[in-house]
Amino acid sequence: MASFRLNILPSRKPNIEQLQQHNVDVAFSPFAPDHNDIMSVRLFDDVARCYYDPAYRSPPVTEQDFDNARYVGLSFTKGASASQTDKRIIQAIDANTVIRTNSFATMATFVKGSELMAIVPSKLNTLGFEHLDSVALPYQPTPITMRMLWHKKYQKDPKHQWFREQVVASTDIFRTY
Repeated sequence: MASFRLNILPSRKPNIEQLQQHNVDVAFSPFAPDHNDIMSVRLFDDVARCYYDPAYRSPPVTEQDFDNARYVGLSFTKGASASQTDKRIIQAIDANTVIRTNSFATMATFVKGSELMAIVPSKLNTLGFEHLDSVALPYQPTPITMRMLWHKKYQKDPKHQWFREQVVASTDIFRTY
């Protein structure tokens, strides 16, 4: 029986060379590949929401509320490719980020029991955020499209196909907002 090993590597943008050199079989990213030897499938779309602990603060309502709030942010947020609206959001968060972490799950831990807020994809509401309240952003953020990427070498590999099918099937519940 073949063994299976799953390694989760944090990355702001998937390292295409790792896929091309077959060091990584599958990557998950909001970034579409721009190489003809990298295949991808859309898994789901999402939008960002602002999470907060209602026991410690009221919901932000105005742009000024968002701009003046203190945030928990991701360590790889800076330098991300973004639209003008998203850059506005990133600048407001970066200016007031008091804690940086490298995972969404850790962000929820810091928001719970504090006045801090976090802006994260809404579908992460079950990753520690389920005990927090959330509100829509006062800006119109660009929708987030999560993709699965792999090298074309694996396109017809039966085991790889099976794995990709399982991933796609498991994300069916996320396909609509």
